[in-house]
Amino acid sequence: MRFRTLAMLACLVVLAGCAPQPAPTREPTPQPTTASGPRTLRDLIAAAPEKPVLKADASAMQQGDGFVSLPASYVSEGLTITGLLYVPDGDGPFPGVVVVHGAVDPSTFTTGSDLVREQEALARSGHLVFAPDLRGYGSADAGPSAGTDLGVGATEDVVNAGRALAASGIPVLDPTRIGLFGHSVGGEESMAAMVVAPDVFDAVVAMSPVSTRAWWVVDHYLSRDSAQFAAITAEHGTYEDNAAHWDDASPATFAGRAVAPLLIAYGTADDPVFATWEEHTVADWQTAGASVELLTVDGGDHRLDPHWNAAWTRMLEFFDANL
Repeated sequence: MRFRTLAMLACLVVLAGCAPQPAPTREPTPQPTTASGPRTLRDLIAAAPEKPVLKADASAMQQGDGFVSLPASYVSEGLTITGLLYVPDGDGPFPGVVVVHGAVDPSTFTTGSDLVREQEALARSGHLVFAPDLRGYGSADAGPSAGTDLGVGATEDVVNAGRALAASGIPVLDPTRIGLFGHSVGGEESMAAMVVAPDVFDAVVAMSPVSTRAWWVVDHYLSRDSAQFAAITAEHGTYEDNAAHWDDASPATFAGRAVAPLLIAYGTADDPVFATWEEHTVADWQTAGASVELLTVDGGDHRLDPHWNAAWTRMLEFFDANL
């Protein structure tokens, strides 16, 4: 079975058929199509959907425990976004899951280096996984408003990762079952993506997500006398100055657009994230009539340790029930 999987993936070098080809090289990045000025989730909702193409490099394939992994990339708003693809051993068809990393140090981040435990666990349990780097991380291109766009560009990268995976044509993938998993800031980005493009993802799990109200995140994590706070408020104003703009940058505002069921997993010993943030998100989703569950892990930290195994079993059950 493993050799069958390898043969199938050998035909997916840049997803261009089975004719012998040299190892693919990175194409020149086109000019970014994203605007450099302030944008919000409302702008993404109004924009025409892109049709990204997933390009996988089977020449760099690595064998794992019950899966193979290989680098892949796609173009999002003119930016090349790199990532890592995990294909389980077997015939499938497997549901797909896009895995979104959190806010890690870009200087030490390498492709697929965050959430390795979760990525491999998903693949071993029969999920075809794509973990994009998002703009500015790993080998992905940086956006024109890096650091001040309130994560709006990264949200579009998540949406396009789901679209690219579903349209990839990978024979063992079921393109009608695409899930989304995100951690911390990546959890908030996942909830933003599910309301921007409700047709893309069929189930969403957010582990220890930050608040879905953008101003709360900025005002908590950034000192008001810091250069980054000054840069962000120079572009967007404060909430007091420009509430409508900050609301339009917040997934909570658009919770009524959510179609996919959502599970939020949160540990009571989480230091970076407040329990009240999770409670507000659940309340916002419920008020909007969206489907949401809260999994509270007693004593779990930001990554749900030391109770990750039990929590992960519940998260997998949620994906199994909804994908």
